[in-house]
Amino acid sequence: WETERGALEARRLYRRLGRVIDVSPKTIHERVVKSIALTPYADVTVRTGVPRAAYNYLLERQADFPGVRPTRTYLRDYPFKQNGAHLFGTLAEISPEQLEEKRYRDVAEGTRIGSGGLEERYDRWLRGTDGFTRVSIDAQGRPRDEIAATRREPRQGNQLKLSLDIGLEKAADKAMQRAIGGTGVSTAGGYVALNPETGEVYAMGSYPSFDANLFAKPLSDATFDRLNSEANGAPLFNRALSAGYPTGSTFKPITAVAALESGATTPGASYFDSGKFCLGRQCRQNARGAQYGSVAMSEAMKVSVDTYFYNLGLRMNDVKGRPLQTWARRLGLGRRTGIDLPEEPPGLVPDASWRNRNFRAYERCRERRGLNYGTFAALLACGGIDRPWSAGDNVSLAVGQGDLQATPLQMAVAYSALANGGRIVRPQLGREVQDGQGVAVQDLQRPARRRVEIDEENRAVILDGLRRAASEDGGTSTSVFKGFGGAVYGKTGTVERQGQQDQSWYAAYVNQQNRPIVVVTTIEKGGFGSESAAPAACRILAKWYDRRAPCTPGAVE
Repeated sequence: WETERGALEARRLYRRLGRVIDVSPKTIHERVVKSIALTPYADVTVRTGVPRAAYNYLLERQADFPGVRPTRTYLRDYPFKQNGAHLFGTLAEISPEQLEEKRYRDVAEGTRIGSGGLEERYDRWLRGTDGFTRVSIDAQGRPRDEIAATRREPRQGNQLKLSLDIGLEKAADKAMQRAIGGTGVSTAGGYVALNPETGEVYAMGSYPSFDANLFAKPLSDATFDRLNSEANGAPLFNRALSAGYPTGSTFKPITAVAALESGATTPGASYFDSGKFCLGRQCRQNARGAQYGSVAMSEAMKVSVDTYFYNLGLRMNDVKGRPLQTWARRLGLGRRTGIDLPEEPPGLVPDASWRNRNFRAYERCRERRGLNYGTFAALLACGGIDRPWSAGDNVSLAVGQGDLQATPLQMAVAYSALANGGRIVRPQLGREVQDGQGVAVQDLQRPARRRVEIDEENRAVILDGLRRAASEDGGTSTSVFKGFGGAVYGKTGTVERQGQQDQSWYAAYVNQQNRPIVVVTTIEKGGFGSESAAPAACRILAKWYDRRAPCTPGAVE
């Protein structure tokens, strides 16, 4: 009876409260239940951002709303809304599990801490210290005047100065929107722009994005589901940091480094391209069936001769040490970049060990379940690795296809190493920690993670091919960068995706006005690299160098 009476009183309270703060009784109930289930010891936030009139009404009539406590709180404000939204993270009340962690040993129950993004990474600098007043009361809840109150003033958290250039971030978002809208079918993509010498990130984003202010207040389940919905493009998913894709021909400079450094070819060695490359009964051809005749490394990079790189992939398959995989990992693929954001995936550089191990697991699963080899049921139940490694896998990897999983950020690190002579930079968003008055208290700059030795002649021929690809007649992105001015080193990429339109990539390095920059863009279902990703990268670079280049989509690949 007591339980029923309590439930009835709660419903009445929810109805009265809901009319004041404009929240339905059902929503209030759901938030109360959910909060108590997560943190039963903490207050329940029913609504944040209550209008001043409603706040004053509740404050004056607290006896009519037992258990309801209007309080003032401070909220994060994100004035640029969608710009950089994937980077910031949000605040959330510390969980019972987090209270057990060493890094939160001095944090009290109920404290709001950083959750995700930069908020989580730099929480110990940003959080500050809550203030409190401890007062002794009598049995009726009245303060006892004879015992002095104990008070601790709140301490403001520090500020975080970022490397982001807000003008470039805005321009990059607009460039991606324009490129994606121009495809007529694409809805998603990601971009990174960073300093290839220091690793400082100037712009980084994912499209579609969301208003970061949504997470400054309690978020409804419906809104959260909408932001995660694939039908809406999964706006919460950070494609620049977390999406592992095949990279298409933007991988070819990595193949070139591996082949040259391992001795599989030399800068001047010629290869005759007939337009086709056959391995066993399987034949592959260049994009649009093109034939280029005799080509060496620089020319093959300029016009993106697939057969040239297929041949290198085949030649390196039997070389001791797997140079193609080894150099891809040395240049930053298949491993975390170390950026100051949590939950970065390592990606995947496929090799014989990985594929054969997963194939054996597939076989054991298939036999255990009595499923036929290669059937859809077996693939669905036991995973998609239904055959061992073959030379064809190395051929596919050489042009950035197959099982490769790399992020735009990883590709930006790889291109930075080619640009700076072999330093593997550590991408960095946080530049320094400042106190409330803007005085620096901690420098966050970190040195390059490591260095790889690349022969200067080899590096020069690769860069020459990338320069020609963006500037000489017949280059894969020359039409896009026509009128840009100065040297642009760029590579298009087109990824074949089964059952859907090709994915578009572009990676570029430019060093003009003593302001070096690497830009990587990718657009799902964007078609050829020169059709959508390259124009987006061009517009980002035009903003950085204050140019008025047309950045017209091209059709050569």
